[in-house]
Amino acid sequence: MTQFVSQRAEPTASTIRCPSCSGRGTVNALTNFDPHARRNERAHCIPCAGTGVIKSSATICYEILSEVKKVAPDLNGHRLLLRVNPDIARALKEEESAVLKDLRQSLGRDVTVKADEHLHHEQFDVMAV
Repeated sequence: MTQFVSQRAEPTASTIRCPSCSGRGTVNALTNFDPHARRNERAHCIPCAGTGVIKSSATICYEILSEVKKVAPDLNGHRLLLRVNPDIARALKEEESAVLKDLRQSLGRDVTVKADEHLHHEQFDVMAV
């Protein structure tokens, strides 16, 4: 039987406890090895990669701001589309709305936020449209 050793980290100001594994770094996984038999095993949590923490929404919002400011000269007057995880989309529209306002002011153009449930919490795409 495979044993997983979790390399858990403690939440900091820029991270939060992983909601998928409640900060444990591992999750229970049922494995079917026979049509009539299953085995309950522990597996590394995919969202936090076994650390037990993920970046906070605020941290990701400021990473988006930083990335957009890097690519701003290459936009050539196009509008901006941000494809983000639904939690980050909510944060950009609510508690981190100042980041979105700063983006719009610094670019001088509209910024559209599109929630994509297939994106990992820390993943985002910046696209000129």
